[in-house]
Amino acid sequence: MSRKLNNRTAGLRNFVEKALMKVREKDLAGAELVLVDLWNDIGCAYVCKEPKRVTPSPVPNYDPKKDGDYNAWLIAHNID
Repeated sequence: MSRKLNNRTAGLRNFVEKALMKVREKDLAGAELVLVDLWNDIGCAYVCKEPKRVTPSPVPNYDPKKDGDYNAWLIAHNID
């Protein structure tokens, strides 16, 4: 079963295919031009999706009822 490619994926695949054809034809200058075009498009049309990294903060949350004076809390936790 093959999946239907979205427009961005099909466009990216087309760029790579064109560059590969140029390399196989030993037209390295042409391949470089295609790859430069691709490089320029990355970040515009092609956006990589990365999962959000959830990194817990090393700084605890300040609770005025529990922690008291804010300045003393900052000093106690070595926060500049």
